[in-house]
This record gives sequence, structure tokens and C-alpha cells, in this order.
Amino acid sequence: MALGFAAWSAIRFGGLEDAIQYLRGHEIVAASTVISLGTQPNGTHCPVKIRLRNLSDKPIRVVGASTSCSCVATSNLPVLIGARQSAVLDATLAIEGEPSSKVEQTIDYYTEALRTPRIRISLEGVVSPGT
Repeated sequence: MALGFAAWSAIRFGGLEDAIQYLRGHEIVAASTVISLGTQPNGTHCPVKIRLRNLSDKPIRVVGASTSCSCVATSNLPVLIGARQSAVLDATLAIEGEPSSKVEQTIDYYTEALRTPRIRISLEGVVSPGT
């Protein structure tokens, strides 16, 4: 039974993690929901690539996004992700703050998927000391 599930997971989803997400009701998932940008100089605009995977048998449209701060910008929306396909979305985080301070912001992507209407991505970085 376990071997059959593993084979189904590999064939249908490319791996066990996506199969589990699908069985939990997720139609679309992010490759990573937390993205670390490391330590950056104050004022740096860090480009971010966010990969979303459609686990369903139907196309899903990502219709828009909201951000926790004007220091985060998104682009290339809306986008239609084909059945069992993925898309890479672009965003930018402006690293701003006191030296050695942590920067944490979020992006909420909104989809037309009934079971996964929102995907939250956390962006994290640190302002370089002495900048």
C-alpha cells in the first residue's frame, strides 16, 4: 500500500510533499512560504522569485496580491497557471531599517481556487550592521 502511494505521489505530483498538500485540500502551493534574503545593505531592493505550483487538474488564475508594506512590490499578475504546472512570480523587497534590524514582510496572493483562495509568503532579511 505504501509503495503504491509513493508511486502515485511521484507520478501525479512529482513527490510526496505535493501529494500530501493536495490530500490536505490545497489546490495550489508555494515552493517555499518563507524566503530568506539574508543580510543586505540598507536601501537595497532585493528581487524575489516565488514559484507557485498548481496541483489540480484544472487551470488556476492568480488574480492579484496584497502586501504588508509599501516596501514590497509584486508584478506579472494576473497569471493563469495550467493544470499541474507552475509559474514563477516576481516581487521586490526594499530592505530598510536600523543596522542589524530584522525585516519581515508578507505577500498574500489571491487565487480563483475554491479550496486555496490565498497563499501567504513571508519575506525575511536583515539590515547590514554599520549601514
